[in-house]
Amino acid sequence: MSTSPPLVDGVLVINLDERQDRWQGFLEQVSARLSPLVPTRLPAVKGIALPGFGQKPWFHGRKRDRTWAGRAGCTLSHRSAIAKASEKGWKRVLILEDDIELAPDFETVLGALPRVLDSEKWDICYLGYTDPIGPFRERATLPQGYRLDQLYGCNTTHAYLVNQSAYRFLLDRLPTESTVWHWLTRNRAIDRWYARTLSGHLIVLAVSQSIINQKNDISDITGRGNEQQHLNAISRNALSVLPYRLVKAWRHGLFWLEGCYDAARGWIKRRRGF
Repeated sequence: MSTSPPLVDGVLVINLDERQDRWQGFLEQVSARLSPLVPTRLPAVKGIALPGFGQKPWFHGRKRDRTWAGRAGCTLSHRSAIAKASEKGWKRVLILEDDIELAPDFETVLGALPRVLDSEKWDICYLGYTDPIGPFRERATLPQGYRLDQLYGCNTTHAYLVNQSAYRFLLDRLPTESTVWHWLTRNRAIDRWYARTLSGHLIVLAVSQSIINQKNDISDITGRGNEQQHLNAISRNALSVLPYRLVKAWRHGLFWLEGCYDAARGWIKRRRGF
């Protein structure tokens, strides 16, 4: 497979230190099909090891404490990946989690992406996702019936490209170790924040359908199951027939209202804990 010009300057794979089995499994099952892209392991942040976990005011020994810790670790791991790409001066980075599997058409579609993305304006491009949120509009066609679509957002963070144009926006808004618990009281999880926030400031694209999926397993980072019971494609029937900007503004307004509710709920969590 030829990828000239190169798709990205680096591939970062988030993996917990104690899960070398997953890293080895990733290398055995995925790395050859990524060629000529070379994956680099990025140590994941372990949420239960973060300062403040299990302590008041954030935690009161409730049953979902470890879920919130997983969300914190996931958020900080992705911020770490973006920070590393920025520090190295990479123009683009592919961020992956270690529990992925590649679709049969992965190599064919990936080989066409550099040319297409070089001709488009974009900041984030999902290669894998679930539950896409409209409005949607087609931006380019890809081999084997795939498309590159613009969308408002989607869930999951297991496989996405970040353009250097988005680094500063993300690093300024994603939390650090000292602010992550406060950040989560309002935003709950990084994929939820991405879905509701990015399109208001950045251009978000996605390959339809996903060419990278999550395995049907429990995530080491979030502790949640990947049941594969979610949509991982954008239906052609869902492409916006109304003016895209009009529908986008409507969606933005809905999320703004939900954000007011999130702010109130966050205020309560900061006083009562998760």
